[in-house]
Amino acid sequence: MTFVVAFILGLTLIELARRVPTFAAHSRQIWHFGAGTVLGVGIWALHLLGILAFNWPFALALDARTTLLAAVPTVLATVAAARLLWAPVPQGWHLTVAALILGVGVVADHILVIRAMEVAPAPAVDLGRACVFGASAVLASLAALHMMRAFRVPRKLALWARFAAASVTAFVLLGNN
Repeated sequence: MTFVVAFILGLTLIELARRVPTFAAHSRQIWHFGAGTVLGVGIWALHLLGILAFNWPFALALDARTTLLAAVPTVLATVAAARLLWAPVPQGWHLTVAALILGVGVVADHILVIRAMEVAPAPAVDLGRACVFGASAVLASLAALHMMRAFRVPRKLALWARFAAASVTAFVLLGNN
């Protein structure tokens, strides 16, 4: 199930990466926000699906407010990353900064969802593991954003190429779950 969601998310992002640069400048800002929001909510949904699908050795309950709040850092990070990714004159540092911002947003999302778990004792966040996860989130973000940037130039792509790229994006998104 999570692969299907990640694949659809990847395919949507590739289509947006192809089409957003062709829009008029005034509407492009709205599309940056929309694309970032779609990606952020999609990443949050994948995290939530992963937690719910895991076979926990205890009954799991999530605090609804904190769980919904966990989407906020990812959405904000993806909107910022989208703006950098589709900058009118892309600079080399845009991709790196966008990956760092997105990685931090993903880590914040994960920590908030862990905090939303209503179990006793409350799950602790190990700083070492959080740093390793943060590094992997940044690297996965860099890989996904690099691929999205490659599709920035509008061109006709074969359906198989879009499906292949969406599959790779799905594996990148799932690898960070």
